[in-house]
Amino acid sequence: TAGNPDDGIPKGRASRDISKEAPTISIPSVIMLRAYAAICYLELTMKNGPRNGDPQSKIHWCSPNSYYTRAKELIKQKLESKLSALAKESDATPPSTKALNSNKRGRDDDNENEEEGYMNCHILYTTTRPFPKALSCDESQYAKKRNRQRFRGSDPTLKQGGDPRANLETRAGAADATSLSLVQRAMDSHTGKLMETKERLATWIIEEAKLLSSPEEEGCKVYAAAWRLPFYVGGRYTKSRRDVSQSPFYVQEKGKTIKKGVSSVEEEICPVFSRACGGISNRNNSFVEQQPSEQQAQEDSTKPGKVVYGLCKFHASGREDIDVRMMASAGPMSGRPFVLMVIDAFRIPTKEQMDWAVRTINCIDRDEPIYQNNLYGKNAKGGVGIDSLSITTSYHYRNLQSDTESKVKHYGCKCWSQTP
Repeated sequence: TAGNPDDGIPKGRASRDISKEAPTISIPSVIMLRAYAAICYLELTMKNGPRNGDPQSKIHWCSPNSYYTRAKELIKQKLESKLSALAKESDATPPSTKALNSNKRGRDDDNENEEEGYMNCHILYTTTRPFPKALSCDESQYAKKRNRQRFRGSDPTLKQGGDPRANLETRAGAADATSLSLVQRAMDSHTGKLMETKERLATWIIEEAKLLSSPEEEGCKVYAAAWRLPFYVGGRYTKSRRDVSQSPFYVQEKGKTIKKGVSSVEEEICPVFSRACGGISNRNNSFVEQQPSEQQAQEDSTKPGKVVYGLCKFHASGREDIDVRMMASAGPMSGRPFVLMVIDAFRIPTKEQMDWAVRTINCIDRDEPIYQNNLYGKNAKGGVGIDSLSITTSYHYRNLQSDTESKVKHYGCKCWSQTP
């Protein structure tokens, strides 16, 4: 994840702090049912065998639900040790999110547990073997409610949304991956005839064992997804041009989507900071990213934006119109506050990398002053400058809009009249 030596970005290793909940695991219900069926087979086989005093008579037979939980805990414990070992395999100490978080402005104890910028992962097991027909149950009463999709606008910009776990299951085609309760549902639907159900399971697992022993039969596949949890970066910006919007501004004219302005504050800041992060991952989207043809890229430029998981999102404290400038009239440390919510970045940038982003956005060299003439930097083309970039907290992000209620603003205007 180090920067390309030709792009001027200071090199730095990715932070490897791992979330406490990692890894999360999804196991298809048919795999768990297969394990429970094996238990049923053993139970029925030994039913008349063990005698009082025999150690085998003290065997405790687990329920499907408890077996599923225990199996996942066992797998998770094995994987946790592997993840910890991987995190320690480094020649040099990588920049830690803990070290960065220690300098956060206004950080409190509640934010200490948010694991901002930590790594998380999800393990998905899949199989092509079907759920046994002998245990089919009425799925209509368990039908999932349709998730209500919020309106994300009709412009072609990327929209953030989704969940890496669900997206992995979509890409793997694992429709039954998270349906852990299918085993319990099947057992519940056969209440009153439990022994008959166990006998069916015992017969089914013997048939399964014969099929799975065939070299042509595919057992199970394992998929994995890794992503970085969101972290937050704050600063203040100025805008010197009257044809730059705060976010990409699109309107509909004569059935076509038209972009207004030469650029936007978001477009001047987010792409540069994403480069300082080593890029934003596109591996956790619900679709497989493909390189579009020139014609396809042109057609996509007028379509509503895709929903992706990884994204650098721009949020500001209030906004100004596209034809209104934003000045730092009170001197340094003034201007409009903003927070970047960075989701699934390849790395958390070091101070040197963030300083590079500030200079690049401001179009200045290392020794040039940032503040001059009520503006930051010399970005005449994009018209946007920033005072600095620093790691902040989700608290500042959540309260960004409420801060506008107590903020003091200064407006200036020029009036013209044809007659004195």
